[in-house]
Amino acid sequence: MMRQAHNLYLNQLKPSGPVSLVLWTLLGCVSGLMTGCECGPTANHAGATEGTEGTEGAEGSTSSSGGSTDTQETGDETTGGAVEPPAVISLLVTGRFDNPDKNENYIVNISDGVAHPPISLHPDLGDDESVSIARMDPRANMAIYTLSGATDQALTYVDMSQRDDPGPPQEIHRATSLGLSRFLPDGQNALFSARSGPDENESFAYLVPYEDTEFLTPQVVVGPRPGMVHVVAIDDDDLTRAVYLEQSDDQLNNLLLAPLSNPDPDNVVQLTQQEEPGNIISRTTFLASGDVAYTQMVNGDIDIYLLPIVDGVGENPIWLNDEPEEPWHIHDVRFNPTGSSLIYSLIDGAQRKLMYIDLSDLQPSPDVEIASFEVFPAAPQSPFWSSDGRYISYGARDGDTDPMDVYMIAFNDGQPSAPKKVASASYSLGFNADTKFMYYETRPGDGSLDGVYRVELDNFDNVQALAEGYEVNAISLSPTREFLAFSTPSELDPTSEQIYLVDVGDEVPGSPTLAADSIPAGEIQGIAVSRDGTAVAFTLNQGGNVDLYVADTSSPQSTTRVFDGPFTYQFVEDSVDG
Repeated sequence: MMRQAHNLYLNQLKPSGPVSLVLWTLLGCVSGLMTGCECGPTANHAGATEGTEGTEGAEGSTSSSGGSTDTQETGDETTGGAVEPPAVISLLVTGRFDNPDKNENYIVNISDGVAHPPISLHPDLGDDESVSIARMDPRANMAIYTLSGATDQALTYVDMSQRDDPGPPQEIHRATSLGLSRFLPDGQNALFSARSGPDENESFAYLVPYEDTEFLTPQVVVGPRPGMVHVVAIDDDDLTRAVYLEQSDDQLNNLLLAPLSNPDPDNVVQLTQQEEPGNIISRTTFLASGDVAYTQMVNGDIDIYLLPIVDGVGENPIWLNDEPEEPWHIHDVRFNPTGSSLIYSLIDGAQRKLMYIDLSDLQPSPDVEIASFEVFPAAPQSPFWSSDGRYISYGARDGDTDPMDVYMIAFNDGQPSAPKKVASASYSLGFNADTKFMYYETRPGDGSLDGVYRVELDNFDNVQALAEGYEVNAISLSPTREFLAFSTPSELDPTSEQIYLVDVGDEVPGSPTLAADSIPAGEIQGIAVSRDGTAVAFTLNQGGNVDLYVADTSSPQSTTRVFDGPFTYQFVEDSVDG
């Protein structure tokens, strides 16, 4: 049986009550288009790599983000000394299992550290049908995916409120072809786009609300339009409007402002008026002011624009980045999660600079250069914001060191501090949930062992060791950022690996404890941690055969193989809105 796993999600719930979404991909996490980055690379020392916005798709870019747990719902309160049911952890696994040419979606339920047999979300998949990667809604009640047939596609959902008995697939909408779908942060609505008509020449965007475990009739928000439309930004304050990107066949694209509170295609406003093919709009966000900012690629170079919105209509865009005198290139544009500022990396002649623009006023302040290094060959790289917009972390090679050093910048009253190098030869792992700490891993490269640390954000000089003296391979944080798991060669058999867990949620971090020990010889390629740290899932590469395992962290010898090879494993980033 050829199996190729692509995505791995962990959801923890109490079966008797409402559930809260906890999602963690093996590559880390990805953000929505509006929030910017929150975390750096987390698996297999991916490291901070130089971004190339010219490769971003028309829908906008994806970037790393923390495993968001913004809204936690709890089950019914217990009374009279009643015992709550044990927590169940579920894996949503997408991959090529029974057929090497098509994806399938499975749920694997885990209780007491034991993985139960996989449950297919679409058991009657036809020979000429395939499915896309499934994604969960913010409340973890729905799994949604695209079912592709020989002549058309259907947006399909499965009731996931009962993990051990998912409902049958239900069709939401059928069209010639479907575009991106995403859930709104309120957990009550989804947006998707579709192309229909005899020549596939009409494109629509739909809002589809749902109640309990049932989707209602989709409502047209945009359309018909000649080009395919995708939602790229949602006004987070009240979720009443969205910006769509329309991609036409001649490679022109424009931004469309559409109402969500009272969908009406007649009230859609075209915000930009692109005339030259090749002017590709990519990253787009609503600002705190209600205006829109976006990046545009022109002949391979990135420009940044602020688009004032007055009475629902876009005015003349304001060009934000000044053109340097030397040859230049912009990349790594990151908007503040609060929508008040942005940062970007600028290659200016022989230097690379980290630039900052205050967007709190309609007329933005001039660029403020907050970091500059000679290029060896590139620095700084991959900046990302904390979720509250008060800190920036980025990597930089100040010399020819590899990996990069980790730098931090704090913002007080909107003004950036001087960059502070907090660690040498390190990778940033991201911020904790309440933005009190930033985690990072050192890789000295001089033969000495690695270390995992956290730095207090109110005092960059206060560094605490989380794990020292280990050869760290794969590493990951739990969705709540309260647990950290990493793999390291076994003390008894250097050809095999162990997994250790560290409780990092308290003021005084715990010591590493053995979480998985009875692991066959091989290379652990990725780790996912449940929100409470009671289970870890990981993939093990044994000579090209990559298997998926689950371990009970309280019993290191309790390890279950969920899917067996041979197959080639491929990590795929996905995003969940909200």
